[in-house]
Amino acid sequence: MVFLGDADSPEFQPRGNVVVWDPDNAAKVRLSLRESFHYLVPGATSSLAVVFMSEDNTFISDARTGSWVIPLDSGTPAYFDETSLDFGFTLVAPNYLYNTDDMKFYRPQPPLQRTPLPTG
Repeated sequence: MVFLGDADSPEFQPRGNVVVWDPDNAAKVRLSLRESFHYLVPGATSSLAVVFMSEDNTFISDARTGSWVIPLDSGTPAYFDETSLDFGFTLVAPNYLYNTDDMKFYRPQPPLQRTPLPTG
């Protein structure tokens, strides 16, 4: 199971932690977000999850908007700067990112690039 837990901050924007919980094992934090407005995009697979994040430009000088693709077992989360993976994209098990608008597969690593059809 994948959870996105929030903790309040002085700026009224919560900090987020993407937590993976395996009932036969322990829970582990896979990504910690700084203060932002964020949500877990529906459709996580057993291998990947996506979080959309938006920081308020009024309070943060280096504000960002983008999406994180988070490997749930191991590996480094990938940040897609100024890219929204919450609408038009879906995750397909085990590790594929698919765009439902253009019906193409994309690499789950930045920069956002189309790939040939998966073979396996």
